[in-house]
Amino acid sequence: MAIEKSIFTTTSQAANAPEVLEWLTANSAEYFDNVSADESGNITCTIAGKTALVLGFDGTTKSITIYLDNGVSIEDFLTTEVCSYGVKTSYGLYLKGTTYRIFVTKSNNGGVGFVLYNRTTSASTIKYYVGDFYASKSIWAASANGEAVMSQAGDLTTISSIVCPGGTYLPNLFITPFSEYLGTECILEKNNERYWYNGYIALKE
Repeated sequence: MAIEKSIFTTTSQAANAPEVLEWLTANSAEYFDNVSADESGNITCTIAGKTALVLGFDGTTKSITIYLDNGVSIEDFLTTEVCSYGVKTSYGLYLKGTTYRIFVTKSNNGGVGFVLYNRTTSASTIKYYVGDFYASKSIWAASANGEAVMSQAGDLTTISSIVCPGGTYLPNLFITPFSEYLGTECILEKNNERYWYNGYIALKE
C-alpha cells in the first residue's frame, strides 16, 4: 500500500469536522469499531463499545482526547484546533492538528496503540504521550519536551520501536533517536523500507 496523504481544505471547525469524519470513516476500520459525530461535529471513535479517541470541533470540547480501556485519558488544553491533513499507511494513521499530532497503529499483541503529541495545559511543555488501549493502565509521558526526548540531529538516521506501558510495543512505529532529517515532514526511506515521517517519529508504509 502506498502512503496516502489527504489534505483537509477548510480552516473553520464547523467545516473541518465533516472532512475529518469522512476520512476516519473510510480509513480507520482496522483500529476503531465505530466512528461517529454528534450534532456539534465532535467525533468519537470507539473500541469494543468504549471511547478511545475524541476530536472536538464545537469550540468547547477539547480538541483531542485519548482514552485507555480503564478510563485513563490525556486531553489537549485547546478547544479550537482543526486538522490540516491525515495520512494512512498499511500500518497506521496520522492526523495533524493545529498543534497536536497523533499516530494510531497496532501493538505487537494486536491492540491499538496511540502516540499523541500535545500540550495538556497552557503552561505545560508539549510532550509525547504513549499508550496501548488494552495493555496499558497508564499513559507514558515524555519527561521533558517531547521532541528533545525523541530525537536529536545526527549524520545517520536510526530507528527504534516505541514501547508502551504494560509491556507491549508498536512494531511499525518508530522513534528516530538520531536523525538526518530532524523536524522535516517527509517520506523516509531506510533499509529498503518507506515510512511517513514527521521529523521525529516514523510510521511504516
